[in-house]
Amino acid sequence: HHYLLSILMNVMSRFLKSLLGPYLYYTIRESHGDPDSKDIISYSSNQSPVEWFSDLILVAFEWTYTIIKYVSPFIAISICRNGCESSCVKWLTHGRMIYIAAVFVGSHIARGLARCMNADYIAFIDDVSTKMNSTMLFRKYDFDPVNVEPALESKTACKLKNVDASVLGWPLFGFIYTWIARPLAYPGSTFLLNRLMRLQLDNGRLFHFMSEEKTYRAIVKTADGNRIDTMFLDRRKDQKGQEEVNKNGETLVITSEGNAGYYELGCFDTAQKHGYSTLGWNHPGFAKSTGKPSDVTDANAILAVYEYAVDELKFPPGQIMLYGWSIGGFPTCYLASQQLDIGGVILDATFSDIKTLARSRMPESIGGLVNAVAERYFNLDNAHYLVQYPGPLRFIRRSRDEVIGDDPGRPETNHGNALVKTVLLKRYPEIVDNEVVQGALDNWLAVDNPSERERILGGDDKEKYDEKKYEQIMKDCNDSKESNRDPNDCVRKLSEDDKIKLAYYIFDKMFDDCNNGHNGMLSRSLFRKPWSPASDKTV
Repeated sequence: HHYLLSILMNVMSRFLKSLLGPYLYYTIRESHGDPDSKDIISYSSNQSPVEWFSDLILVAFEWTYTIIKYVSPFIAISICRNGCESSCVKWLTHGRMIYIAAVFVGSHIARGLARCMNADYIAFIDDVSTKMNSTMLFRKYDFDPVNVEPALESKTACKLKNVDASVLGWPLFGFIYTWIARPLAYPGSTFLLNRLMRLQLDNGRLFHFMSEEKTYRAIVKTADGNRIDTMFLDRRKDQKGQEEVNKNGETLVITSEGNAGYYELGCFDTAQKHGYSTLGWNHPGFAKSTGKPSDVTDANAILAVYEYAVDELKFPPGQIMLYGWSIGGFPTCYLASQQLDIGGVILDATFSDIKTLARSRMPESIGGLVNAVAERYFNLDNAHYLVQYPGPLRFIRRSRDEVIGDDPGRPETNHGNALVKTVLLKRYPEIVDNEVVQGALDNWLAVDNPSERERILGGDDKEKYDEKKYEQIMKDCNDSKESNRDPNDCVRKLSEDDKIKLAYYIFDKMFDDCNNGHNGMLSRSLFRKPWSPASDKTV
């Protein structure tokens, strides 16, 4: 009897683990015992018809729930107007809820039983149950990491104000934010895009694992409880004393994706193609990261990712660069404002302030409402945070940007221009706080190639622009600062013409144009290290 009871308990335990276990997508195995060769086996190819059909039904429930969620305001209006006579109420009260619940529960049970009889899933769930190291789990399986032990649990919370994002908190603002603003600002967090992109994301993760041996996936838990999915590619020289081949590998680039970008397919590739060690992460609610995106959750996420890079991956702050693309510029700017000793910041196709950008896309009549919702729920003021960072910077503007440019054919309408001007004015007030210099800066931003800017700069009645001369002026200013003398003394004595050319020197060192749209590939030559004006060289 004890033996039979033990068997029954084991069977029940295995069934419950299979019932409640995560989705398994792929198994990664050594090919014929060769550790350098891997075989990828799709779990769906080994599913029984029962499990496949149960999964199909449960996916249909997910789609139905999502659709109902987005039309729920109209359902609520119908019920309020018609009460019990509403067609929705009538449909649900004719015993159909019992059938729906039975199908839902039955599908879960059928899938759990089918998984119990699948050798691949049992091997997977046994590895999960034995608390195998998460790094090893991710090297053996591609799966939904809902219960994986995080590599780091951050206690560092951002200083931004967390507000009630529910409809109950502030009915009008909450409704607009939940059903309109958030899906528009962060489409990558919507069920629709996550589901449509799943196959490409799976393939992207597998590609990184297959193409690089030292690739590690990990879950990082934020101070507000979200679980952030990360991918780390280690390009540092190994510890066996081998000769260093790739100097860039000693620098870590933390990449922050756009509002519909994922590390599997986004700017993670841009950094790693240049030989850098690279750490990518997905915004809360994107792909396998949990939570909902906002200014607060994004800030907490990047703080946790940075803590993971320093404490677990052992990169010193001075060897970390930040690369933010599009809306990923916000967590990049926020982290730079909190960690002033970071080695550099690269901002690609990034705006100055989301309120200004959002107002330019909406009718003027609702400008006040747009401001109120943005300020309350996702106040992405990049300029406010970036001016607090004193280190090396590089701006990349997409000259045909159709997302943050009011007119893609006119570079002067790009909302990233204001970010550049704000930073230059804050860093170099003695040079830039001048109507003539600011007018020249506007002229340079209105064109999209350096030769045209130099033509505007030189003109017919001015001496030829001598880069070496202004490089020396910057060096003299830096020497004055190190000698505890006022670095602005060497600027005050300059003529207005020299101030304009010195401003151009700084602008040219920090700024690059990419002749592409917002989502186009960044030219390999444009991913350059940030410029350090203090030492007049790249870090």
